[in-house]
Amino acid sequence: MLEWSVKELADIFDMAASTVRGWVCDGKLHAVKYSNRDGLRISARDLFEFFEIKPELKDIFMKKLTTNCTIGGKDCHTALQYLLKVGLIK
Repeated sequence: MLEWSVKELADIFDMAASTVRGWVCDGKLHAVKYSNRDGLRISARDLFEFFEIKPELKDIFMKKLTTNCTIGGKDCHTALQYLLKVGLIK
């Protein structure tokens, strides 16, 4: 499973973590709280569902995914393989 923390997504989108947390609190972005230490985690599937209401963020995400070595602390090649395998990108 591929997932990101609130901070990792905030870094990817160059915004405050409070903005990402706000989307979670508003019910726009689904997140799972694993523990107090690990905080909220957002799965790739939930992130791509969120992109339906924020398509401009998908453009940013895909550009960084295809031009960087890492995205949110994850290896881009591995992330691309996973997203292709589960059908989130073609």
